[in-house]
Amino acid sequence: MESPKYKEGDKVTFSLYPANQELEGVVYIVDRYGTFFNPSEPSYDIFYEADNTLYKHIAQSRVIGLA
Repeated sequence: MESPKYKEGDKVTFSLYPANQELEGVVYIVDRYGTFFNPSEPSYDIFYEADNTLYKHIAQSRVIGLA
């Protein structure tokens, strides 16, 4: 498994599935060992400040980069 590229507090751009809508948010939690439904890559819980939403289990492959 690859290592997490981002850390808590990083501001990132990420893509939501299936709409492929790009949002900017702050990494709130790093799941460095993946999740129960995808243990093969790290995932993140990302806080989207515009509407006070915490998006959970965003796979590292859906994070575009630092904002």
